[in-house]
Amino acid sequence: MQASAQEMIQYAWSESSTHLNTHPDFEVALDFVSLPDKQGESLLQQLIQGDFRSIIATGVDQEPGLRQVYFESRAWERSRGGAAVGIGYPFFQDEEAESGRVVFAPLLIWEVHLEPGNQYNSPWRLSRTPTHRLRPNVYLISYWKNKTGKDLAPVFDRFLNQQSFGLKHLQQFCQNVATELELPSPALKGLPIMTDSHAFVRTERGNGAFVEAAILSCFPHQPPCTIGLPQATPAHREGMSDTFGPYTLDPFQATVAEQLQQKGCSWADGHSGTGKSALGVHLLVNQLAHGKPCLVVSPRTGTLKEYEMAIDQQGLSRLAFLLRDTAADKMLMLDILRASASNRGAQQPGDHRRLKQIMNKGQRLHAKLTESYRAYRAVTVAGQPWAQTVGQYLESAQTEGKELLGTQLNAQDYTFNSEAYDALSEVVERCYQLFKKTHTIRSPLGKLSPGLFLRMEEEDARMFAETQVRQLLDKATRLQLWFINRIDAYADQLSAHYEQYYQKFARQLIELKDTMAEQESEHGKEFWSAGAGSLRLRQVFSDRAKALRAARKEILEGYRKLKVDFQRQPYFDAEFPSWDEAEMPGLNQWLKAFESRLQQWRMNLREQVQDEVTRLSRKSVNPRLGFDNQVEELEKSLDRLLDDINETGLYHLPLSHNTLTLPKRQRFLDEVVEQLEETKRALPEFGNFYAWQRNWLQLDEHARRMVKGLLRVKPDNWMAAFRTWFLDNVLSQSYEAVLPPDLDALEEYAKVTESLKENLPAHILQLWQSRKEQAVQDLRRRRKIAYKWLMQGGTVEEQIQFARHLRTLGDVPVATSPALLTVPHLADELFSESKQRFGLVIIEEAHLVPAAMLERLSAMGHRTLMLSPRGWDDQSLQPQELQGEVPAFQLRHMHGTSTLHFRNAAQPAPVLPTKEQVAFEQVDGIYDEALEQNDAEARSVLAMLAKIERTPQRTYPSVGIVCLTTGQRLLLADYLLGIKQRRSTGVETIQQLDRNGLTLMDLSEVEGQKFDILIVSATFGPVGPNGPVTGHVHRLDQPGVQQQLEALMSAARQKAWVVNSLPVDWLEEGEKLFEAGQRLPVYFAFLKACANNDVSKIEQLSARFAGQLQQPPAFPPPYNLLRQVQHYLKPYLSPGRLHLAERTPDGQIALTIDPAPGFSRRFGLLVDGFKAHTPYTSFAWEAQQRQCWQGQGYELHQIWSPEWWRNPELQARKLASILIQEEPPLPFLTAEEEE
Repeated sequence: MQASAQEMIQYAWSESSTHLNTHPDFEVALDFVSLPDKQGESLLQQLIQGDFRSIIATGVDQEPGLRQVYFESRAWERSRGGAAVGIGYPFFQDEEAESGRVVFAPLLIWEVHLEPGNQYNSPWRLSRTPTHRLRPNVYLISYWKNKTGKDLAPVFDRFLNQQSFGLKHLQQFCQNVATELELPSPALKGLPIMTDSHAFVRTERGNGAFVEAAILSCFPHQPPCTIGLPQATPAHREGMSDTFGPYTLDPFQATVAEQLQQKGCSWADGHSGTGKSALGVHLLVNQLAHGKPCLVVSPRTGTLKEYEMAIDQQGLSRLAFLLRDTAADKMLMLDILRASASNRGAQQPGDHRRLKQIMNKGQRLHAKLTESYRAYRAVTVAGQPWAQTVGQYLESAQTEGKELLGTQLNAQDYTFNSEAYDALSEVVERCYQLFKKTHTIRSPLGKLSPGLFLRMEEEDARMFAETQVRQLLDKATRLQLWFINRIDAYADQLSAHYEQYYQKFARQLIELKDTMAEQESEHGKEFWSAGAGSLRLRQVFSDRAKALRAARKEILEGYRKLKVDFQRQPYFDAEFPSWDEAEMPGLNQWLKAFESRLQQWRMNLREQVQDEVTRLSRKSVNPRLGFDNQVEELEKSLDRLLDDINETGLYHLPLSHNTLTLPKRQRFLDEVVEQLEETKRALPEFGNFYAWQRNWLQLDEHARRMVKGLLRVKPDNWMAAFRTWFLDNVLSQSYEAVLPPDLDALEEYAKVTESLKENLPAHILQLWQSRKEQAVQDLRRRRKIAYKWLMQGGTVEEQIQFARHLRTLGDVPVATSPALLTVPHLADELFSESKQRFGLVIIEEAHLVPAAMLERLSAMGHRTLMLSPRGWDDQSLQPQELQGEVPAFQLRHMHGTSTLHFRNAAQPAPVLPTKEQVAFEQVDGIYDEALEQNDAEARSVLAMLAKIERTPQRTYPSVGIVCLTTGQRLLLADYLLGIKQRRSTGVETIQQLDRNGLTLMDLSEVEGQKFDILIVSATFGPVGPNGPVTGHVHRLDQPGVQQQLEALMSAARQKAWVVNSLPVDWLEEGEKLFEAGQRLPVYFAFLKACANNDVSKIEQLSARFAGQLQQPPAFPPPYNLLRQVQHYLKPYLSPGRLHLAERTPDGQIALTIDPAPGFSRRFGLLVDGFKAHTPYTSFAWEAQQRQCWQGQGYELHQIWSPEWWRNPELQARKLASILIQEEPPLPFLTAEEEE
């Protein structure tokens, strides 16, 4: 990322506005024209000609401004480590179109040195030497680029790369710039002119104009990102083999170290005392031990000095160099490189082969312990820590067993993760609540169309269902009655038809039988026995024979008629043989048989009718009854009814049938009517069922199976049954078969780390001595010109071209000073174009570095650690541009923060400051709103300085003075300067303190600073005698100021002295505002109570701090598992022995067991053998904690979570068998006593 022109402009207006508007009407500046006796013209001519040394005699009007420039530049140089005083010349004037802000910006900034005279009111001394740079105004270049789209950086580079900068060259340079901007070329005469901030010369194009003005001001050089350079190429991320170092990391620091090892970049933040810098130093030493150089970057030199002292404490001071953006530091570094190249150096003692063996052993032990720790601190597939998941499982298993759903569901059909758990939990809970109202899922309303439940509101769906059921049921009922009537009518007509059929043939039989009986009576036996031939002969002669033959013919004719009639409607089977006159006996027998058959058919007529009615359809209807049309109409009516029902969309499944007979259709119609009636009877419960069905229809198939399974097994607690089954599968899928941690390995690892701490410094010094010698040898052989330049030294001008020459020296700089400490913009200048890549880049106070610079700095190393304080509101200060890209982690373990910080008072067992550490002086001074000063407080601060004494080491402590306004800082600076110039009483003390780092600051300069003694001037107070408190005090309410106040409260190491003019009742009122985030009033009240040794007030405020500032632990122990362990152990131990602390401070065990009466041994239970529950831990810290607990009389046992998951009852018995060995047996109790 490279800073855009717009970002540069925004940064300039907010952080360094003099670069875009240096006009004295707007900024603290000295216009050369305002100097008396034409001093300005002389100074400008000397500036253009080259180096100079001159004095400035100021008048009454110029003196305050010049003093302010001096004081501000001194404060900047102390806190930021770079030159700030400069002369701007020439200038460009314009006005921003959108904001209307005045732009009066120098093209070039000429660094100079400004210092006051030795005596009070003596002239100021101004000088410029070859060590001072000529810098382009990168913010003005950005302004032009943003406005015109033109990049003028090359024009500036060509000018600055030449050797002379006379008036002629300046004229040509300005002409080139004007040509690029299409502006009139300025005519430089070397004479400064007076400018009017309200009457600028405008060009026709409206692009501004050039002004030959010369102004002395504070131009802090710290751009957010180098302009004109290409995007930095990220370094290859090399792995870190281990995290050994000089300190014992806490689990939070260890997690950041592991995160850094895996991701290559990490943002770690935390409040004061959480070990941010200790982590940085630890990892720095680790990298040095592995032969990798480190770059420590911070926008605050105070933080870099802290690192320098910490490295010195490790015996590695010769490997570190604090490089500020000053010529003195750069030339000093070149001198050190020159001296190092010429001196071979002494060989450091030490058995490095033995050290390598120890390191390898430590790595093996670390890998072994890490495998155990990560297995049971890892997150399960459900997104929760393993042990916590075991606790949840055991908690649910007490209510409902896993086997309930295990027998109903196939686990392979489900996904076991946090999303699935949340979704199914919601389904189970919702279905359970709905089921309690419906009590069944087999309601007749379940046949209704899903559209009623999904696309209609409840009341609309109810009205629709009621209306349709009522109308359709009416139609169906009427059709049902018609079906019954017509089928019954058909049966009656069919029976009548068959009866007529029987009677017809019965009459014909009777007639034939009667005729045959009459003929037999008339003719006797001859009627039966006479042959046909004889009768034909006899009929000629005998009338009797002729009559007999005629009777036979008549009978045969009746038979034939019977045959014809039967064969026309053969309702039963019968054969009709052919008979002649001679076969009357046979015919007589046949008629008897036919009569018997007819009677038999007549007897089965009822069944016959019923059978035909059962088969009634358009095809089977008896055509002789005339029912064809009625049957067809019945069939069509049923089809129309079904169409009507289906068209309404009342039911989910369409009603249809494929039956042919009317009775079956009638039965289907009966079912339709019954379904409509059931629906009608269930409609009063429509409201409850609507909610259930709407929910049910929205469930996927897996969720429905889950609910059906619960309905089948009918558990008392649905959620418990679901959780037990789900969590058991989660644990099964997440389980890793890893052995329990080896406690002997933990102890051995602690010994290895202690051994490494003792041997690392010697190893590191020898390693880098060898590296340096090799680098010098390579430089001498391969880059002879660079080596010659280094050894002989060039001109001062060449030496201050530091970045250019440093790149030619190969690995010599980093081999000589492998721990380089510097400010961000200088690091960017030195290494952004270099091939040099550091093993680790540490960026302290990263929240103060723009995101563009953070990314460029990160590209300079294989690993990047960004460290930042936590926000005053406990929010991360990580830039939005890096969120999601750079993993962030909060450090929470307190390493003994200063007792003077009110966050210390919020700890469970705080060590409060003593009366000797705190001084609180109520001055009640008057606040001058115009100057933003409080003279009474300033004088009190001077009196406090006079009381500071030497330390036992005969040195003065470091002192920081913080003023809440810039005006108060200027007043104090003026007083201190006056004391030194006048040689007033106490000047020796002031000078000693100044040499030891006496620093005057306003709130914006406090971050990153640490002092032995911190003096705070509250500054604000009443605006007059008995007047109200100034409204300026509300500036402290701003969030940015609250963050600065947070830094203020952690700046004191040993003592905090407060000078206050705010009324006492304001402090009391401030306590009420603490919950709203206002820190200062209650902090002052706290220090005042400590100074007065007001114990009750201290306790009251400490309780308030604890209530407001204490947060639940980010990685608490798995309390649900510990509660289950406590539950299972209770039956085995006497009452009152088990203690579970729901909030465990650092160093306390969550679950402990008191000794049995009369015994002394106490027990502590650790989940899976470790105290920490962060993603990673420090095993040296774990061993240290174990030793601490054992020293307090605890015997430690582990809760092996996989075994408790499998069989908690067995594990409880095993653990109890160990714990109760010292406990006397419980007295025997009767059943009544137990009850």
